[in-house]
Amino acid sequence: MMEGRPEGESMARRSLEQQPPADRTAFLPAVDEAPHGVLFYEGDRFLIDSVVRFLSEGLQAGQAVIAIATRAHRQRLEHGLTEAGFDVAQLRRDAHLIMVDASEALASVLRDRRPDPERFAAIIDEVLDRVAADAAGVRVFGEMSALLVEDGEDEAALALEQLAEDRRAALGLPLLCAYPMRAFEGEHSGETFQRVCSVHEQVVPSESYSELHDANERARAVAILQQEAVAGINARVSLRHSQHALEEELRLLRALDRLHREVQATVVHDARRATGDPDHQRPRSVETLQKTATRVVRRTLSAAACHIARTQARHDRDARDVRRDEGGIAVPIRARGAVRRMLVVELGPDRDLDHDEEWFLHAVAELLGVAIEHDEAHAELTQRSLHDELTGLPNRTLLWDRLDHALRRHERTGGCLAVLALDVDDFSDVNERLGEQAADQVLAMIAERLSDALSPGDTIARLGGDTFVIVAEDLDQPSEALGIAQRLRTALAPALVLGDAAVELTASVGITVGDPLDGADSLLGSADLALQHAKRRPDGRWAMLDASDALRTPAI
Repeated sequence: MMEGRPEGESMARRSLEQQPPADRTAFLPAVDEAPHGVLFYEGDRFLIDSVVRFLSEGLQAGQAVIAIATRAHRQRLEHGLTEAGFDVAQLRRDAHLIMVDASEALASVLRDRRPDPERFAAIIDEVLDRVAADAAGVRVFGEMSALLVEDGEDEAALALEQLAEDRRAALGLPLLCAYPMRAFEGEHSGETFQRVCSVHEQVVPSESYSELHDANERARAVAILQQEAVAGINARVSLRHSQHALEEELRLLRALDRLHREVQATVVHDARRATGDPDHQRPRSVETLQKTATRVVRRTLSAAACHIARTQARHDRDARDVRRDEGGIAVPIRARGAVRRMLVVELGPDRDLDHDEEWFLHAVAELLGVAIEHDEAHAELTQRSLHDELTGLPNRTLLWDRLDHALRRHERTGGCLAVLALDVDDFSDVNERLGEQAADQVLAMIAERLSDALSPGDTIARLGGDTFVIVAEDLDQPSEALGIAQRLRTALAPALVLGDAAVELTASVGITVGDPLDGADSLLGSADLALQHAKRRPDGRWAMLDASDALRTPAI
């Protein structure tokens, strides 16, 4: 397989040397190196351009290339290689280009949600055996570990990376892995990110850095990162004790300023997100701020211990006052006019607070109260922005996001996904007969009945008026969607009682079966089209567009 080049060359190989691909990215391994590299990306364009160059350099040198990628990425890689001047079909026939489905390969490698070394070796050997005997070497691109990280299986991903590194080192072939930056957005993902970097010999930063072509821009970006690193280290260093009153006051103010900046960073994050700023930083949670506060207080005051205590005595006057005893002090944390927590400091024997230190504790408690108020206000704002105010169901924005995530999972795991659009028949008559306020109550009751009729993993959203959309995942076959439609219509069959009025309702349902390549907008449009077919039928009921866009309208 890797014994050197023959005297003759295939047409595909000659085509490669006649039309070398453009150098569109930087920092990728050279052809004569054999590193284990990792590339981070924010958008698919940078990923595809980088991997196409990585594969093209190998093909240009007479190597065979293997891409273990998702279905969508494989298609775009083949398109990119074709645009670069390669005859993809000929390369496939000559076994110089081998494409492997990452999801299928990953499923074969895992045992009890962990990568099995024997299975991994068998999969890799089977793929390598397919490589042409005249290839001058092999280079591999893979994203199986990235799929595990996106699914929250960090330890399994790192174990798979180690298996890949051991195999790569034994064979001496270049291996490039890739991870989307969105996979490391979690609050505790920093350690995983660092461990992924440490496994690889070479790290390619995402396009926000790699696409900075000017040396000064790159130097500026590095300087900013260095400053942030120094600031982070300095923020974790406790303030030193001082012998002078002014230095003591400055020490307290600096500690307090640190907490103030962290609270302010949370507010700035949400303000930037509200204006669509893509460079906002993720906020710290209130729990994280509280832990930081107790650590700062303990170190600043040399206290024996410090913690945040919950209190139920929101209306107890005693809970609103500072409590002191021989062992320490408890300062109330107020938010929205009520005591939410107590900042409890244990001072130890023969230790008392001076005026400045007590002021410091009150200021810390006030900052934590501000953080709690902001956190609650932000949660309420998020709830209103993503949910229908009348029914509490997800709105169009949240529905689109959940459907998009469901399609990504569907692409990796298979199964069947259906989208159902439901309209209440002749609901305008209810509005005219009972009035707008009563009609709103009826809509809320309809939403509750429909929600109760669904499985826990399904999503139901209200798009406005009397239109609801349901996303049903993990179906074994498309026909199960008909059963869901039946349950929804049955749930509305009993009359709704509103005061002295009894409201009888029926509904029409449009159904479509999901394909990950269609996209969320396309599926929602297909479900709406099926709904219009259903509403035009004399008996209403339902209509279904299957995967081939064939219309089915049997009676339920």
